[in-house]
Amino acid sequence: MIKNRLKVLLAERDMNLSDLAELAGLHYTTVRRFAGDVVTSIHKDTLSKVCKALGVQPGDLFIYKDDSNEQ
Repeated sequence: MIKNRLKVLLAERDMNLSDLAELAGLHYTTVRRFAGDVVTSIHKDTLSKVCKALGVQPGDLFIYKDDSNEQ
């Protein structure tokens, strides 16, 4: 399972979702849905804006968690 680390990255930078939305030029709802891990896909343009705003690479935003042992 792929999980995003957006909330962690925001906390490390003492930022909230509104701050990121404004900085990235994205709608607050888009950022909230991304951070809440409820999206199943993300547009490259959105990902690019988030990465630029936070100064990170796409790989910094996501982790893989093996869920084969979960039931």
